[in-house]
Amino acid sequence: MILTFIKNNIRPLLLLILLSGLCFFYKIPQHIQDRPYGQHIWRQCDGASFAWTYTHVSMNFFEPRLINVYNADAKMCPEFPIVYYVAACLNKLFGYQEAYIRIIHLTFFFIGLFALSSIVFHLTKHTLFSLIIPLLLFTSTMFVFYGPNFLPDVAAISMGFVGAYFLMQYKKTYLKRDALFTVIAFALCGLLKPTALNLFFALAILWTFEQVFNISLSSKKNIYPFRFLDFF
Repeated sequence: MILTFIKNNIRPLLLLILLSGLCFFYKIPQHIQDRPYGQHIWRQCDGASFAWTYTHVSMNFFEPRLINVYNADAKMCPEFPIVYYVAACLNKLFGYQEAYIRIIHLTFFFIGLFALSSIVFHLTKHTLFSLIIPLLLFTSTMFVFYGPNFLPDVAAISMGFVGAYFLMQYKKTYLKRDALFTVIAFALCGLLKPTALNLFFALAILWTFEQVFNISLSSKKNIYPFRFLDFF
């Protein structure tokens, strides 16, 4: 049974092993407990303070607060605060740890990389390519630093990959479940970081182009770069 499971899931298992190896190579486990530092430290501190005020001031989801000496109330919301609220819930259950925010964002990132791998495999039918593309993304210093971070940028981009994956699944199955997951993933992508919706708008424009002009950019008669439209 175990061998059958490994054989049927060899690609995601290999990706998990490789991503885990890169995590240790980048010493992410050693830095997961670090407080905000580096670029945009002020904004990282804002993210950490949202989770802190949820934990110690109020668990009202619709009233995120900053630690602000100029304003005693300090209520504000730069983006959808679901990550900070989940971190606060974990703080309540297991004790206060700022690392929860980093862990949640890193989890989003890994889910996005697995979705990207599945998309590449669908387009190329090549296991090696489906492993190389996500790994190349994980070699970017921006993704390595901001993946397990207090900022939601990488998590939002990752949800864009997840949305594209379920859109691909919906095109193959036409199941309402896949359509629902597509909407949820892209909605979360936009709520976490509106500018991360670039992928959604690009796919929507290309789909509209196909419908208006009644052509298929994913046709085998077209050049290879358009193969990423195969799920439309």
